[in-house]
Amino acid sequence: MPDALRSVFIVAGAALLVSACANIGQRSDAAQTQAEIATCRTTARTTAEQSACSAKFGPTLAKIAQDNFDQASRAQDRATRINLFATAANAGWDSGTIAGLQVADAAIQAGAGECEKIPGNEFTPARDCALLQVGPGFVAHVRTTILLAGVESRPRASVPAAEKKQFGDASVRYVRNTFDFVEARRQQFESDPSIDASMRTLLDRQRAVFYCTALQLTAANRRLGQGDIARRVSRDRDRILAADPSLQGETCLAAQQTASLR
Repeated sequence: MPDALRSVFIVAGAALLVSACANIGQRSDAAQTQAEIATCRTTARTTAEQSACSAKFGPTLAKIAQDNFDQASRAQDRATRINLFATAANAGWDSGTIAGLQVADAAIQAGAGECEKIPGNEFTPARDCALLQVGPGFVAHVRTTILLAGVESRPRASVPAAEKKQFGDASVRYVRNTFDFVEARRQQFESDPSIDASMRTLLDRQRAVFYCTALQLTAANRRLGQGDIARRVSRDRDRILAADPSLQGETCLAAQQTASLR
């Protein structure tokens, strides 16, 4: 799979390993599972193959997410709670599973709430709080790719109308809920000296992920006969190109494979 299509998981994995270092009991299992799922996704050539990686390793990451979420509720200090919530959210969306995404939703809400309570004289785990801020965009991305894998794996005639509508609705919201959401927060990070530049670099790499996924969504909706939705996603994709014109030359091989099914 091209780097652009798997980098959302690389970003998540990097953050997960950083967070896990503060939680010795979880570090080994989290790091091993993260490495295994990253290797699997590196060799995946299609959305279906990537989904198979989630099916194989996702439940373990979802359990790690739940364990960290449960530990957070018992932690005595705020910084530890935030770290555990960030790790739970990260592992949850990176699992690519429904259960993991549900944990991610809860962890993002709880962790963000903790970040908002930090007084000016208290240590701020800036990276963890930044990760929680952009988390909803990553969750939206993963949820949409799950829907995408479902329609890509079947002939057009076998996709029922209700599923086509669900996929179409998610496609229309995709760029707004992922790129636009994350980009707004990334711009806030630019003026925050407490956030390491590596975080912004990682978010920059996500632009290619969102661009390539939007390209896949355009092709998949055309194949389903939803041309108007395909055009709307294509117009939204132009906002990503405006932010990073270099993406015009992105290969997005998986998206090209989708387009060839039309």
